[in-house]
Amino acid sequence: MRIAMIMVIIGSMGGVALSDPAPHEPHEPTVTREESAWLEEAASVAATNVTAAITALEARRGEQVSAAVDYVIGNLHYQAGNEEEARAAYKEALRKMPAFRSARVNLARLYLLGDEPQEAMPLLRDIAEEGTGDADTYLLLGHALLLTDAFVSAESAYRQSLMLRPRDMDALIGLLRALLPQGRVEEILSLTRELLELEPDRAELWSVQANALIELERYDEAAAALDSARRLGVADADMLATLGDLHLDGGRPEDAMAMYTLAFAGDQPSVSRMLRAAENFILLDEEEGADRMVLALEEIRRAEPSRVEGDAYRTLLRIQGDLALLRGDDEQALDRFQALLREDPLNGRVLLRVADLYRVSDRLEEAVLMCERAARVSAVQREAYMLQGQIEVQREAYARAVPLLESAYALEASDTLLRYLEQVRRLRDLAAQRD
Repeated sequence: MRIAMIMVIIGSMGGVALSDPAPHEPHEPTVTREESAWLEEAASVAATNVTAAITALEARRGEQVSAAVDYVIGNLHYQAGNEEEARAAYKEALRKMPAFRSARVNLARLYLLGDEPQEAMPLLRDIAEEGTGDADTYLLLGHALLLTDAFVSAESAYRQSLMLRPRDMDALIGLLRALLPQGRVEEILSLTRELLELEPDRAELWSVQANALIELERYDEAAAALDSARRLGVADADMLATLGDLHLDGGRPEDAMAMYTLAFAGDQPSVSRMLRAAENFILLDEEEGADRMVLALEEIRRAEPSRVEGDAYRTLLRIQGDLALLRGDDEQALDRFQALLREDPLNGRVLLRVADLYRVSDRLEEAVLMCERAARVSAVQREAYMLQGQIEVQREAYARAVPLLESAYALEASDTLLRYLEQVRRLRDLAAQRD
């Protein structure tokens, strides 16, 4: 007798049940009438007491017993949460009958649940090569390939699964995840529309759709997608913060602040996203928004210092300095930048900010020292030479300015710099003639 009607079916990965052997399938075992009675009894007992059903079947295992019995024991162990015992039972079923398709599929599923895709792969690939794969087999093969970063192959497996079971949500989500690292933006966008028709309350889909639209520079549509998620009540803090970014970039600072307020209203708001929001406000000269973000970050630092330390604290110091500059408070800006340099003495950008603050306040010797320190940082070396050259021009020390500007030009040529350099050379020559 075939065992299709008495297999214990247990839900698992991707919402798919553990495989149930189909009748008249050459890759599934047969059972005797006696074994059929055991399995029927176990199925009845398992409805109320899985452990008792396992105990009853375990007592009947043996070399001469059908692989179907070991398979059902594996299913029962999985139902009871005994994954290692389930694996062992499936392996025993496969030892007795290596072609046992359902045992191969269920063992592969357990390997995937245990994050062992390399173990699952040969089991599923062999079924596919035999031509006996169904929608579930290809779905699981897609999962295994995705977990090993074989994105193109995973895409093919998911598409095969969808051919056999169209519009299956698990296969569609898998396909989406296979397309994302390939950067197939238009296809991703098309697929998210189809998926959202099936599950409009799934936040991940709105996020992926918005990111695809951002990639295509369709910012208003991205904002509309995230706003739809917000109105449906499924937008998380990161999505709301991104919506705030889009509003700010679109010249809507009040709407941006409203979204940031929602995004950061929880007990543990993202410090990194708050810092980014503050920087965005400063870039757009939005002093009020930047100030509110900085105040919120300072409050977090007072309450939970460990959340704003290291790189986060250094970024906050820089933002505080930039905000002071935006307000026109050079003294406060200098104080914040100097505090940052105590934390990060090789921060070239901040060294240049301090040098420029010294320059505008006519503290030219100190400005030159800052430029010399900055010139040791390769990322800002050209800017350091240029600023120091300008300071020397300000001091009418043209002979010292020329080699500095020439060094800047050697690092990166530009017509503007060349014209300025030629002017300074003429001033140097005039000064030499006067002397």
